[in-house]
Amino acid sequence: MWKRLATWLAIAFPLLLGAAMVWYAWPRTGPSPHEGSLVTMHYSSLMRAAASALLLYWCAALLLLLRRAALAPANAPRRNAALLAGAFALLSVVGVLALWSSGSWITGWYLLVVACWSSAVLSGCYRSLRGWSGRGVVFLVVLVIVTLVLLPGAPVLYYGADPWVDTAQLRLSDGRVFHLQRNRRGDVFDSEEQYLLTREVSRGALFLKTQLITYSYGIFADALIVRPVGAVSCDLQPPRFASRPGRDKSVGRLVVGRDGMILFIYPYVDRSEKLSGCATNLAYDPDSGLFLSDDELRLVSPFVLIGPRDALNRDDLIALLHYRLHYRVLPPSAEILLKDAAHPNPQVREAVVRMLPSYEYPVGAIRTTLATLAAHDPDPNVRKAARASLSELKASDAKGTP
Repeated sequence: MWKRLATWLAIAFPLLLGAAMVWYAWPRTGPSPHEGSLVTMHYSSLMRAAASALLLYWCAALLLLLRRAALAPANAPRRNAALLAGAFALLSVVGVLALWSSGSWITGWYLLVVACWSSAVLSGCYRSLRGWSGRGVVFLVVLVIVTLVLLPGAPVLYYGADPWVDTAQLRLSDGRVFHLQRNRRGDVFDSEEQYLLTREVSRGALFLKTQLITYSYGIFADALIVRPVGAVSCDLQPPRFASRPGRDKSVGRLVVGRDGMILFIYPYVDRSEKLSGCATNLAYDPDSGLFLSDDELRLVSPFVLIGPRDALNRDDLIALLHYRLHYRVLPPSAEILLKDAAHPNPQVREAVVRMLPSYEYPVGAIRTTLATLAAHDPDPNVRKAARASLSELKASDAKGTP
């Protein structure tokens, strides 16, 4: 009796675990939350742990089936059934490995479907090893065919459900924790992605609850940001999918600028121009509640992360100085650059004077600023760059004169 119960418990294990994963990871927040609403999310680490448990279970079951099949006579129906079950179980493991990293509810759905026919396969194999075949083999083949028809619908259901993904988090010195959560639908359908900036409310054993502060739709444009060299908080991993500029935001992070503004930065790659750098698509001031996105990002200084003695990231600086070559890049406003012309960091002032000649307004303020820096800036590199920019402006004026 105990042996029979243990057998059926082993067969039912993947089905029960798959059902639990679907319940746990099923979306509990609507696709369009409003400001102030609560966002409830599961932990992807628990989903990965459950998927690992299923993989270990399948490996153990395969070893058991292969061991018993090896003891069966050659070409016996029960041996063939066991080998067939092992082959399709391996296919299920490959499919799970392709989806389990998402940590979403569709991974649980997929595992539930696989668990259903895996349980039937194991049940049929256990019985087949005891001399049962015929209808069991037919049922197995029909079940596998139905499953293979259902599985291609998994990605459609996944992206159709608009799952929220916790992309980055930031803890301030006062204890407040902010999260950046995004909708991943745009990665496949190339539609708008929605970014949620939230404040953590509670972190339970099973769910993370946050409150929505504000949101942004994109990607409409990116504002390039220059990072300081050696700042661990600004380190970014290389993008996994960079076929188009600025598309992959999964490796971004939340950082605090020197003015106290929170920014979401991520890698920016333009393969056509062979340029790489750093960009942002939202900025938030936690004290005043000011939120900037889309065209308002022109008001964010590209040097918002740079301190008086910081060295500038070379790749970020090159990408910024060639911003006119980029696709869908927002140039900083001239007013912001004119303010940065008085930045205490000489590398920032040098970058600013190189960018100012590309602005046509306000011409008077730009000329006055460049002339002042060319004559009185304490750094010789800044003075040299300012004189070169003034010469560029004079040359452009000469070309425009009839």
